[in-house]
Amino acid sequence: MDLKKFDSITQAEKGVELILAEKVGDDPGAALLLYGGDSSACREIDRELARRNSDRKGRPRPDELTEQVLEKLAACTKGWRGLEEDGAPLEFSQKAAMDLYRRYPEIADRASRFIFDRTNFFPTASMD
Repeated sequence: MDLKKFDSITQAEKGVELILAEKVGDDPGAALLLYGGDSSACREIDRELARRNSDRKGRPRPDELTEQVLEKLAACTKGWRGLEEDGAPLEFSQKAAMDLYRRYPEIADRASRFIFDRTNFFPTASMD
């Protein structure tokens, strides 16, 4: 068996699209481009959050933990396509990603499940 079939890191670094559809199989033209949990972007934000948490006195409050989850999701977001709000295209930035995830918890949930499911980043999941 070729072990490359289990390589989730290569695609995690490139990013893979999560189609934002209401029903399975639809492609409304909107997608998030997400780094995988094994990517350097996701590992870097893990280290940064761990450093910040170790520097503080006491444990983070629940609201702080929620913000850290949103920050991690934003850091693991490479970009998007086809997102609009009130008819205007939504331009990508890390701040815009945090705002998106904060305002639309369903999208945050989908992104989180996708990022940390390695099978989404196997070679057969390639966008190329």
